[in-house]
Amino acid sequence: MIPLIPYLLNMIALIRSDIINRAKWAEQDIHNYEITLSHQWGSMHGETTITFNQDKRIGYVGDSTFDTVNTVDDLFVNPVGCGLLFPIGRCGVEYDATYGFPKKVATACPMIECYTETRVINFYPIE
Repeated sequence: MIPLIPYLLNMIALIRSDIINRAKWAEQDIHNYEITLSHQWGSMHGETTITFNQDKRIGYVGDSTFDTVNTVDDLFVNPVGCGLLFPIGRCGVEYDATYGFPKKVATACPMIECYTETRVINFYPIE
């Protein structure tokens, strides 16, 4: 039972942060915005800028390898899936204090090529 305690505490922390920040993002009621993301998948690096109007993607500039975000909601990770990596791998999420969306999502495991990171460089709500 004792070995499960760190696992459960990690899972609870991930789920709690996810619930609080999803609510904060929904409360903002922002549907028009531009976001610039920095990506790292193993040894590959790239940057993308995406423009949204009414939550529909209307512009995309950057490397298509990293074309995985269709709205800010896609940045939110599944906290249970993220927690399942523990303790073999690690998953970390940092949230934007103003808007609540994930500003950095990183996963790591013992092999260097499985490290992934997506980071919000810029976020601009559009009136």
